[in-house]
Amino acid sequence: MRHLRGRTVVVTGAARGPGAALAQAFDDRGARLALLGLEGERLQEVAASLHDEVAWWEVDVTDAQPWPTQPEWSARLGPASVVMGNAGVAEGGPFADSDPHWRRVIEVDLTGALGLFRMRDDSAQAG
Repeated sequence: MRHLRGRTVVVTGAARGPGAALAQAFDDRGARLALLGLEGERLQEVAASLHDEVAWWEVDVTDAQPWPTQPEWSARLGPASVVMGNAGVAEGGPFADSDPHWRRVIEVDLTGALGLFRMRDDSAQAG
């Protein structure tokens, strides 16, 4: 089943675990992939393991402007058809003992996801 052939998929948190597995699954379906994450070396390894067109960028979803590469992947791979906001962190234990870790959880899991889904592809909106 190659129903994503010719479409661009963006995956955050793509360096390991579920993000890398999502990248593989989308690659198996023929998608072009824009992989985003904090670990450049691991992103490069994931990208090298895939068969279809893939590019990766080392980014932090919590940056005030986390998507400086968005025009790059649109120019290189085409506008995003699918966006997988997979980047995330978790914190365990009593909340009272978690400061400042809970702030990082909110920054990545909430603020990072909102930044991703507010991303615009100006080239796709033109015309």
